Amino acid sequence: DWYRADRLYSIRRVSRGQIFNVSNGILSTAETLEPGSYTIDVDVTKPNIESSASSRIQLDVETINSEHVRQASTIRIQGEYPETLIDPTLGYPLDRLLNALASFLSVNIHSIKILAIRRVFQYHNPYDLPKPFELDKNEILTDVIFYVPAFNQFEVEHILNTNLDLFQSRFKIKAVASGPNPCNNYLCPKGTSCRPTRTIGTPPFTVDTNLTSFVGINILDSADCLNSTYTVDLTNKSNECITTTFNNSTYCSSISLLSYGPIGPCCEILGRTFDENSGGYARYAGTKFSDIAPARFSFDFIVRSQIVDSLLLLYGRNSSRRDDFFWIAIEIYQEKLKFHFQNQILHTDKPILNSTIWYHVECQFVDSIVLVSINDQQYYFELENNNNSNVYDLSTVELYLGGLPTIDPSTSSLYPSLTSINTFKGCIRNVLSNGYYLDMSKTLSSTNSNYGQCPCSITNSCVTRNRLTDIIIPWYTWLVFIVVLLLLATMLSIALLIFIRKRLQLKTPIRLYPNDTRNNIIHDKHEIGFAKIEFISMID
Repeated sequence: DWYRADRLYSIRRVSRGQIFNVSNGILSTAETLEPGSYTIDVDVTKPNIESSASSRIQLDVETINSEHVRQASTIRIQGEYPETLIDPTLGYPLDRLLNALASFLSVNIHSIKILAIRRVFQYHNPYDLPKPFELDKNEILTDVIFYVPAFNQFEVEHILNTNLDLFQSRFKIKAVASGPNPCNNYLCPKGTSCRPTRTIGTPPFTVDTNLTSFVGINILDSADCLNSTYTVDLTNKSNECITTTFNNSTYCSSISLLSYGPIGPCCEILGRTFDENSGGYARYAGTKFSDIAPARFSFDFIVRSQIVDSLLLLYGRNSSRRDDFFWIAIEIYQEKLKFHFQNQILHTDKPILNSTIWYHVECQFVDSIVLVSINDQQYYFELENNNNSNVYDLSTVELYLGGLPTIDPSTSSLYPSLTSINTFKGCIRNVLSNGYYLDMSKTLSSTNSNYGQCPCSITNSCVTRNRLTDIIIPWYTWLVFIVVLLLLATMLSIALLIFIRKRLQLKTPIRLYPNDTRNNIIHDKHEIGFAKIEFISMID
């Protein structure tokens, strides 16, 4: 409602027992919205003229897996604002875009999940005069981010890139780029290199029109200028790691690795599971990680049902004189996360960990500032006497996931401030440092942990069937089946009628008459009537 300041609102009815509040035309709820459809009836009153109206709001909510965001694809559209894409008064152009995507990818239109619709930043000189609406609309760029099951990001963007010209001719939509790389033509300061980074911001991103709204995930694709002292040689996998020509991104061409679950753009195996036995850990070389500012790292984790104090991550020296190195650690303490930045500690109060939820942890180092996020909770932390810009020998630095080696107590004794070095029980995946994924299979040593797909028993994604023959048949299949049966029944009825008619014709005594008499059997009705009278009188 664009004039909500002059209105009074009250909620009359809500389906599914959900509690909503409305104030100044803004609908809100303090409760968790479960996936499904909600119907909200709202009464609107204009107090100055004593008139009222009713409005019915249809709210559809669905759960989005964070892994779908990582693997989502992007198509860039020219000539449409995000608002005009979803406006039903303009024909809802988003439907045409969905039909185009479904056609080029040969998938069902309902399998395409739109995650975000966002406007692309375009520089305008502040001294230039404003452009007319239509001229500005023709030049505007909008990114639509979507996920398609059973496709990886490269496959989708490669198919769409080869069909960009057909968007306009077939569907009247101008597509100008597929999977745009934010680092293309982006200049970074000396000593840094550009790496494309996708993050999830808060709050959700909303596109509003007067009749409808789209609430999407706040997906940020940015060009990060990160410390160039940490780089990964992408040329050592020439048979697997391929750089595309249309957006300069890398992708994995190996099919044999698909059995290990989601893999990175350069064939990195992204998951590692820590079992319920004690003493589990995974150790990696210090060159696989970096916290030299400017830097960014992130990872996802899910914990088993019994949450215990344990170590998630430690990056530091494995020998004495640890304090001359900017070490970091993240541990689970009293069902919350606790961060160590050398001698400083950040205690988080939210979220309280739940064994049914995946958590995304991200840390960004900008000079002496650390920005920490855990799902939608954000923290700002300032470092004191930060020496993480010092040059040091990485041969004595290692990355530990899930715990510390119990056979080498000297390592754990270097970090007495850690609450616990117990084994983390759960799964860690998508460890990303400065734009490069950690290959979970490339350990220096590990115990009671395995790389690959996280078990469904931990991720709560196991699907059980009572019978192997349980098959869901669509309604249109039943319709075709019934039509075929009706056609067969009609054909059988016609054949039966023809057969009965033939039988009746065969029973007629035509063979008793000679051929010349048979043609003269039927006479004029008057003659027949006379014959009948004469025949009766003869009998009398």
